[in-house]
Amino acid sequence: MTALWLLIAFFSIFASASIGSTKGRTLEGLVAGLMLGPFGIVYAGFLPNGNEKCAHCHGWCFRQATVCQNCGREYPSAQSPFPDVDPMKVSR
Repeated sequence: MTALWLLIAFFSIFASASIGSTKGRTLEGLVAGLMLGPFGIVYAGFLPNGNEKCAHCHGWCFRQATVCQNCGREYPSAQSPFPDVDPMKVSR
């Protein structure tokens, strides 16, 4: 019986993380599966999409991207939340 619960737990974690991964939110899906079990799968399904459409090719790309992964064009700086900040030089 314990093996069945462990199998359900591992399946829930894996399924929630993979659903979150398709939406660009792998960590949130993983945590939802870990904390909510089978209900985490449902929660991960309702996570907002972490992607947006490219203005040129209308393909889905991550919001943090500066170049479209489908057509290779750069996004206008208006879409970038911090156009003047180099992420490699930011100190914490």
